[in-house]
Amino acid sequence: MGTEVMGRWGTWEELLLGGAVLRHGTRDWNVVAAELRARIVYPYTFTPEF
Repeated sequence: MGTEVMGRWGTWEELLLGGAVLRHGTRDWNVVAAELRARIVYPYTFTPEF
C-alpha cells in the first residue's frame, strides 16, 4: 500500500478532524480515520456538526 503526500490540510479538513475527535475521543483512531475517509469522499454532504 503506497502513501501519497497530499499537502497541507485546510480549514475544512481540520474542522472535520476536530469534530470526529470530539465525537469519538482519542482512544480509537481507526473510527476517527474511517469517518474522515467517508467525509473526504463526499465533502459537500457532511458538515463538521454532523
